[in-house]
Amino acid sequence: MKRLKSLTLILCIPFLIFAQSNEAQKQKKKEQMEAMKVAYITKQLNLTSQEAQTFWPVYNQYNAVLDELKAEGRELKKSHKKDPESLNKMSEKELDQIVNKQFDLDEKKIIIQKEYHNEFKKVLPAHKVYLLYKSKNGFKKAMLKRVKENRAQNKP
Repeated sequence: MKRLKSLTLILCIPFLIFAQSNEAQKQKKKEQMEAMKVAYITKQLNLTSQEAQTFWPVYNQYNAVLDELKAEGRELKKSHKKDPESLNKMSEKELDQIVNKQFDLDEKKIIIQKEYHNEFKKVLPAHKVYLLYKSKNGFKKAMLKRVKENRAQNKP
């Protein structure tokens, strides 16, 4: 029995190490992406050091709140995505509840965006707040373009 436990442990170790290194790689890529985003937005907004000091804490808080909301949305989608047949088994009322929960999440997102828009206006002039929204979209477009180019280069 002891041998079986030892053998099981030995066989699981490579998978555990791979899972940990994979998570570490994901975290590293996420941090790199965040650093690139900060640099891009800072450049686009032409932030002074004083503006940056007051802006970034508010922006980071905004992102944290939105990330929580996104996690709720992912959980909602995961709940029925595992078993596609589960949708066929749900009643009209259950399906309606799922859709309504998604609408509620969308409404919360808009409320958060409006609240933080006012917070951004407290720390930045209006033209820089406008540039913030424009640069967020510009960063997304630049990253998508980069991904497409990388895929094209790696394609045989």
